[in-house]
Amino acid sequence: MIIQGEPAGVAASPPVRPSRRWYWVAGGILAGAVICIAFALAGFFSLTRQIEDFQRVSVPGQAEVTFARPGRYVLYIEEPGHCCSFSVGSGDSAPFSNWSMNVGLQPVNGGPPVAISSSRGAIESYGVAGHQGQSAMSFTIGQPGRYVLAASEVTPASIVDVAVGRGIRGGVFVPIVLGLAGLFALVAGLVIGLVTAFRRRRARRRLLPAAGGGWHNGGSYGEGEAMGQVVPIPGAEKPAKIRSPFAPALLPFITFAIYLFFWWYFINREMADYGKAEGSGKLGDSPGKSVLAITLGALIIVPAIISTINTFKRVQEAQRLAGQEQLNGWIGLILYLVISPAFYAYLQSGLNEVWRAEVGRIA
Repeated sequence: MIIQGEPAGVAASPPVRPSRRWYWVAGGILAGAVICIAFALAGFFSLTRQIEDFQRVSVPGQAEVTFARPGRYVLYIEEPGHCCSFSVGSGDSAPFSNWSMNVGLQPVNGGPPVAISSSRGAIESYGVAGHQGQSAMSFTIGQPGRYVLAASEVTPASIVDVAVGRGIRGGVFVPIVLGLAGLFALVAGLVIGLVTAFRRRRARRRLLPAAGGGWHNGGSYGEGEAMGQVVPIPGAEKPAKIRSPFAPALLPFITFAIYLFFWWYFINREMADYGKAEGSGKLGDSPGKSVLAITLGALIIVPAIISTINTFKRVQEAQRLAGQEQLNGWIGLILYLVISPAFYAYLQSGLNEVWRAEVGRIA
């Protein structure tokens, strides 16, 4: 029996750990986080519309209100206020700690008045669209129709309206739970993604051939590597540079974005030079236009977005030419939309892999 295998002396490359599947896990968690946050925001907007649609009666006074469906309703007492706040609690944060009024609710076509009772338990309060209110009373409508709501002897005088609608307690809790779950998932997804990227990068470095070390700032070869080291690009006048991913993520904040513009120019110039050296026309040819797109072009938004997409694709193409694992487009999109500084760090980390691969080739 003849068993074929690899030639003697050629060792199979061990797999890079952790598995790339962890990127999908992180992406799934981040997608779930975005969905939770989106539903939380939608819930708060829906709650705001619900409160804005309450039927209101100026007090003291009376007016006709209509109930389309039977069930439990809540009376809220209101004063002028500002946006935006919601709470359900003991009432310490409610607008009115003490209040009183006489309230009556009776069908327009006659009949017995509706029984109204003071609210018990947690107080629902809100500040939305010029209304600041709290739950005060509740009642049950057995027969839908038109009713007359009257209020008198109102204390304190700052109460200007009585609002009628369904309770908002569920509308407050659900968005809060979804928002907290979304934030937790966002942090978890970012941690998993970044830890996976860091550990895979470290594992790939260990697999690089140990052929005498790397190119250092001083232009000599030796063991080790450091952030800020230069890497010569064949045929180019200026070298590339391995930068700390934290630089484009944090330095724009203390330089009023000036660092971001210079960094954007340099990475696009380095990729353009690398593309020429590799005979590829997909790495751009005008870093100045790329910077113009994210500065003046940002005023009309679209050029900045196009430049960001193109630069991300150039990094992916540079990684392909260098034989490196490409950045994940979904992770890049989520980072850009949710935490843009982390997106720039992710972009630089991918470009660093290209220059480290060039170090290995030079060595």
